Amino acid sequence: MPNWTNRPTEQHRHPHIQLLRTPPAKILVGIVLSHDLIGCETHFYRNRTTPCAAPNCPACDSQYPTRWHAWLAAWNQKHNAIYIFEMTAAVSEPFVDYHNHYGTLHGAMFKAWRPSRTPNGRVNVEISPADLAGITLPPAPDLPSQLSHIWSIPNHDIQQSRLPGGNGELRTVLKDVLRTQNPTLRHQTRQNMP
Repeated sequence: MPNWTNRPTEQHRHPHIQLLRTPPAKILVGIVLSHDLIGCETHFYRNRTTPCAAPNCPACDSQYPTRWHAWLAAWNQKHNAIYIFEMTAAVSEPFVDYHNHYGTLHGAMFKAWRPSRTPNGRVNVEISPADLAGITLPPAPDLPSQLSHIWSIPNHDIQQSRLPGGNGELRTVLKDVLRTQNPTLRHQTRQNMP
C-alpha cells in the first residue's frame, strides 16, 4: 500500500538548478556564490561528460582520455537564477588567480564568452570584485549534492573533504558506488539562461 504524502521527502527534494557551459553566441554573466571551485577528472564517453571512476572505469578501460572539469555556483542577478557553471582547466585559470589574490571567489562577478561564437570555441573570462552594495547574495547550493543528482550518483556516496593546506578548497570524493555505477551516467547541460 502506498504511503501518500503532500510533499516530497527531504531526500527527494532537489531544487532545479541548471548546469551551464559558456554559450556560443551570448555572454554568460554571474556573481560567484561558491568560495572555491570543485573539480574532478572526467571523460567524454558515450556522448556525455562523466566523472572518471578509476581504477574501475569503463571509459579508462576503453582508453578514453581524461579531462579535468571544474564547477562553481553562480547567480544571475538579472534573472534571479542560481546556476552551476561548468568549465575546463584552461577556463578555470582566471578563477584560480582571483582566488589566490582575494582568498575566495564568493562575491566575484564574471563574464564568460566565446569570441568565435562557435559551440566548442575558446572561452574568454573576465572576473572582478562585484559591487554588492545593497545586494544580499543567495546561499550557494551544495555542489557535490547537485552534481551527484545530475550524474545519478546516490547522494550518500558523495563525501566532501578539505584539501591539505587549510585554504578551504573542496575535493569531491566519489566512493565505491561511482566505480560500479552504470557507465552511461547522464549529464544534463543547458546552454541558455531562463
